[in-house]
Formats: sequence, C-alpha cells, structure tokens
Amino acid sequence: MLASLLAFLVSASPQMSSPVVVRQSFYTTEQQGEVLVQLPDDAPTKVLIQLRGQSVQSTVKGRGIGRVPFPLEGLPMGTSKLTCLVAPTAHEPWTADCDVIRLPPKPNEVKIDRLTGAFITDGLPLFPCGFYCYSPVQPTLPEEEFVRGFSMISPYQDIQHSDLADRKRYMDRCGQLGMKVNYSLVSLSGGGSGSNLSETDKAKRELLVKEVNEFKDHPALLAWYLCDEPDGENVSPLSLEEQYKIVHDLDPYHPITEVFNTPSKAPLYRKSIDVAMADPYPIPNSPATDAGDTIANLRKSFGWEVPLWIVPQAFGGNEWWAREPTPQEMRMMTWQSILNGATGIQCFIRHGLGAFPKSPTMWAECGKIAEEVFELEPFLHSAEKAPDVACNVSTVQARCWRSGSELLVALVNKTNVPVPVHVKVDTKATEARLPFENRSVLLSRGAIDEFVDAYGTRFYILEEGSGWKKDPANSVVDPSFEENPTAGVPSGCYLNLRSDRGATVRIDPRVAHSGRRSA
Repeated sequence: MLASLLAFLVSASPQMSSPVVVRQSFYTTEQQGEVLVQLPDDAPTKVLIQLRGQSVQSTVKGRGIGRVPFPLEGLPMGTSKLTCLVAPTAHEPWTADCDVIRLPPKPNEVKIDRLTGAFITDGLPLFPCGFYCYSPVQPTLPEEEFVRGFSMISPYQDIQHSDLADRKRYMDRCGQLGMKVNYSLVSLSGGGSGSNLSETDKAKRELLVKEVNEFKDHPALLAWYLCDEPDGENVSPLSLEEQYKIVHDLDPYHPITEVFNTPSKAPLYRKSIDVAMADPYPIPNSPATDAGDTIANLRKSFGWEVPLWIVPQAFGGNEWWAREPTPQEMRMMTWQSILNGATGIQCFIRHGLGAFPKSPTMWAECGKIAEEVFELEPFLHSAEKAPDVACNVSTVQARCWRSGSELLVALVNKTNVPVPVHVKVDTKATEARLPFENRSVLLSRGAIDEFVDAYGTRFYILEEGSGWKKDPANSVVDPSFEENPTAGVPSGCYLNLRSDRGATVRIDPRVAHSGRRSA
C-alpha cells in the first residue's frame, strides 16, 4: 500500500518529483522555513517534522501541496537533514527525508522558491526574461535590450579561447544596468566520467574552478549555465554531476541550469541541475503548441521541485527552420509555456541589430512579452490559492492566479483563428480590467464574454476587495503609478535619463509606498 501511495503522490497534480521538499533552495536571514508536502486528498493530513532533535507537528488539508512551517532559529550553517512523518487520514503513514541548507547572507545571493518558481535576487522575486547571444558580446547589446524590458542575457562563450577582459566588460556593464547573466560554462562541460579523467578534462576542470571563482561574487551573476542539450549530445550524466558538485561547492549561492530538447531524457540529469530549460523550435515544421506542450511534459517529469524555463525560437530562415516565427506565434508559444508552468524565458537567439532575429516586429513582441511578465509578476509568482476558471473553447487555455484581493485571468488562443469565448470564474467581482488595453469589461455572474485574437492572449484583473483609490487632495496625476495604460511605462511624468543611454525607469509591482506599484 505504501508503494502505491508514493506512486500516487508523485503523479498527483500539482506535483513534486519528491513527495517532500524544502521550499527554498537555501535560507540566510529568514526566521522560518517551510516544507512542501504532497497531499493525497482533501482529508486532514498530520505532518511531524524532526530537525536537529526538535519536533514540529502540523495538520494540513487540501489535495495538492501542503505547506508546513518550521523555525530556523538555532539551525547551524550548512546542510541539515530534515525528516517528515506524514500521516494522511485514509492512507498508511510514511516518512521522507530532505535537506535544509542555511548559509551566511551575501549581497549577490540568488535563492529558488520551489513553490512558485521565483528567483529571489536582491531580496525580491524575479521572473527572468532574456536571451542567448554570441561572444564577444556586442558592446551596446545589454543597454539596447535592457531598455526593451529584458532582464537577463546568456552569451555563448568559449572560455578556453576567449578574452577574460571581454567577459569582465559585459558582466560589469550588466551589473551597472541591473541586468542579470545566466553565465555559460558550456565550453567546459563535455567529456569525463568522474574518477577517470583525461588530461584534457583535467585542464577543463582547472579552468572551471578558475572561472567560477572569478565571477561568483559578481552582482550581475544570476545562474551558472552548465550544459547545452546534454540529452541530445549524449553527455554523461555522471560527468555533469561531478561538474555540478565542483560549481556548487565553490558557489552555493547561485543555481545551475541546463537546457534539454528531449523531455523524456531530461530526468537522467536531475542530479546536475537546479533549473531545467527546454528549447523546442517548432516553426515551421511542427505545431506552435509544441513549446507549451514540452513545458507540460517536463513538469510531469520534474514536478514542482525544479523550476522550468522556456527557450522560445527567435530565429529561422535556413537549415531545418525555413522561417522565423511570426510575432503572433512567438506570443502564443511563450505565454502557453507560462500557463503550463514556465517561470523563466531565455529566447534563442539575439544578435543585433538585424541578424537574429531578422524581424524587428517579432523581436519587439519578445520585449513586449517581457514587459507584460514583469508587470504581472506578483500574480505569476503567487503562492495563494486561486479560484477555478473554465473556458467554453477547448483550444483556448485559461489559468487564474491570485495576489491579495486581485485575481489575474489569462487566456491563450492556441489556434491561428480568432474565437469568441465564454470564461467562467468563481468570483464575486463584477468588473475586469484589461491591464495592457486601457479598458474594462463587465462580468455577468462571474463570466467574461470576449474575443481572443488568432494566437492571441487576453489578461483580466479582477478586484475582489475595495481596490486602490486615488486621494483627491493629491495634485500629482498618478501618485501611485496605478493608472498607466502601457506595460512598464510610468505615466504622469517626464524622464531625464541623459547620463546613460541604458538608464531606465519602469513600473515595479513588487514593492510599493502606497497602492500596489512603484517606479
């Protein structure tokens, strides 16, 4: 019975690849941690946590993931073993172990929130939106794309045969701008099988250690990009596990990423990743829905323990790919992936100004999506339970998130035909605001009746509380930046940014003085 229960726990939805996992990849100054427990049904489940001789008992209920808090006070630095005794009402009790990691705080630390997929950097959640590029990085590329809304770059670079000064230059520029880097170590990740290393492999390991030590404290560093499609290149999982350990031992403060093109093989590399990326490039040979479907398949493989990033196809015109995606295809591929659980975007590939992609309108769409994602971040990384949402059209995917008293309903049309939709939401709200269209619609008994464009999206924000109210005594046009009709752009002001062409001011929904936003 225990084996069948564990099989159910791993296959339940939403999932975790392990039935028990600590919520954050590591803790520093937090006073409380959380254990995420897969619950088999809606009945109450008793959970007993044992950690360093201390016990915490809690009762949770509701099918899905249960959250059990535990104190961090007195927990030593390093890795501690946590044991969970889980006793569901109608099932046999079972136990599972997981690791709790506590580290001294560092200014450039990056934590993973395994429940939401958020990267916690600079003390705030981040949904990375960026792109691959070539090396050496074009001198003005970071500033050109940062102002477009992108928050991350990942240059292909041959560490053995490139100039360290070039790498320092782009890293320093990204640090000035506030842009993050998924730093590629790919040129050092081939070959080897652990204990039996060739002389070439040993030289690469020495370079790996040197490179990680060079940049592990850099403010622009977001993650280490360890390997590119190891499932397609038959790179040894054991070799990558060894390299993962080298990097992680040198720098436990930054996660490690790899990209996969065969979801069924990706779990072979579970022990060498903190983030799994997927790079399906369907256009024009396969349905555009392959991108989102690949994320859904990876979610089944990895559960919620491993964040997933999508690599949208931003190239085409030769080889197997006779053309680039249209802007509409790019929009649908990216947002369908997000609705299926992607919490990061890294487009392949950007080489400005007109090499990849050739289409300025398609690349502009990528930037527009990045701005939308940043604007909607409080919803996309919310751990709050959201109501059910249903759409009467099977080819239109719908999902709902909650952030405080607001709901976000997102629709993605997976076909190249505009369709009328009837969307039902379990809410008492009577009006929905469309944040990127400067308009509102009325709800009839929790229902929205609209059209969704071909390969299009619609976003609706429903206020279930009192909402933000502008103080009539305030003479500033938009004092809390709540009324801006365009993603990312603060209204009611001019900007004097003459000192640096990469300087930006945009709406930030993660912090606020009053209302829900700041600039």
